[in-house]
Amino acid sequence: MAQKQPRKASTVVLRSENRLLMIERAPAQPFLGGFHGFPGGVVDPGDDALPAKGPADGGTRAGALRELFEETGILLTEPESTPGEAARLYADVEAGEIDFRKGLRELGKRLATERLVDAGVWLTPAFSERRFDTFFFLADVNREYQPGPISPEIVGAEWIAPGEAIRRWREHDILLVPPTLNMLRAAEGTGTLEECRAAATRVPGSRRTPSRRIEIRQGMIVFPIETSTLPPHTHTNTILFGEGEMAVIDPGSKDEGEQQALLDLLDELGGEGRRPKEIVLTHHHPDHVGGAKALQNALSIPIAAHPATALLLRGEVHVDRPIHDEEILHYDGPRPRSLRALHTPGHAPGHLSFYESETGTLLAGDNVLGHGTVMINPPRGDMDQYLATLARLKGLHARVLIGGHGTVVGDPGRKIEAYIAHRLMREKAILSLLEDADIGVRRLTTAAIVSTVYQDIPQKTYPLAERSVLAHLIRLEKKGKVQRGEGDVWRAAGGDIV
Repeated sequence: MAQKQPRKASTVVLRSENRLLMIERAPAQPFLGGFHGFPGGVVDPGDDALPAKGPADGGTRAGALRELFEETGILLTEPESTPGEAARLYADVEAGEIDFRKGLRELGKRLATERLVDAGVWLTPAFSERRFDTFFFLADVNREYQPGPISPEIVGAEWIAPGEAIRRWREHDILLVPPTLNMLRAAEGTGTLEECRAAATRVPGSRRTPSRRIEIRQGMIVFPIETSTLPPHTHTNTILFGEGEMAVIDPGSKDEGEQQALLDLLDELGGEGRRPKEIVLTHHHPDHVGGAKALQNALSIPIAAHPATALLLRGEVHVDRPIHDEEILHYDGPRPRSLRALHTPGHAPGHLSFYESETGTLLAGDNVLGHGTVMINPPRGDMDQYLATLARLKGLHARVLIGGHGTVVGDPGRKIEAYIAHRLMREKAILSLLEDADIGVRRLTTAAIVSTVYQDIPQKTYPLAERSVLAHLIRLEKKGKVQRGEGDVWRAAGGDIV
């Protein structure tokens, strides 16, 4: 499947003495919701035409300062703008009375792009639905500009010492992605802006080599690994959990190159005192277990999974020990960590999710994904069980969710609610179609139902949608709402969905 093409973006890291301006993105934001970072966003087509004092660069520098203004109300210009000027311009732009470009010209200001120093370009990894080619810029300022009105896209902005931000990340207080963590480490203890820039650009990730070690929290690494999975995904999230002993969760790739990449990361972590204790499987699907046997042979560690998964994998992958519902998995280390196992069937009979109560992190496997929906494929997939699983996961009130595919979710409750609403909406549409009052009771095949109810998805995915339609029909049949005829024909039996 073709990778999504990245959009050009830029971000600015303001430094006042030894403190940086950081923002926290609103949890509901579709990209990096709930994460801390620096002001920035997509470069707009008109950014290269904004009044600016500095080099022409396709609008990346001007775009970074425009985003700084839009997100925090801080206006970095030459000559310097007063807080009152920035506040009035922000209010006028928000009210639609003037556009940003014209407002700058009327103030007689130019964006201070010449003060921005290149600090690398980071490319979003291929597993993400939203991909960006993000230019990082550094700038020293002579005072800690106080954020004015802030954008709804963020929930706060603060000046913070890099070491303090790193400490908060290590203590599971905030979420960071690799480019942000790299910048904080570069700024910690460095002197001049040039020294900070040199430290920031020392790592391969700053040169458009996407980082595969995505340590969302200390001791919780997401390693996206290329697998033969279902669209729109191209990768499965292998998760390395623990700060000493580690669980390797879902090493899913059959590709030898991908398996070696995982072994290389484990070698790197071994140099930091982290070592794999066991391989843990969320469920039996090939894109989650494809590399389990090879990894076990390489490391001589056991494989653990739910008994139903062990049964389904018999003859293919040997499961050394069972994991049962509500079992606590312990991993020793400088800071011991534990996961609570939850038997969450629906997508697969032996599906396990894992919850770390200390951090509020839910490892949801294929029950909830970073983007897209989950296919429920009978007979092993069961829609009744799946909806019960979603209700159980919602009841955890998790703060962060990592699915089996896609990016991290910063607002799990909202995401799970959307999943439930989507399923019930599809179910209602299926039943309504079958009992159309204008034409009497209808008799339709799953293919005919998909072609009507699923017009919002690409036709090439219709065969997959048919399996989910069948799961809904089986659930409705158990409730007495529909009846199965000969072959693949279904009809309504009357009544409402409960």
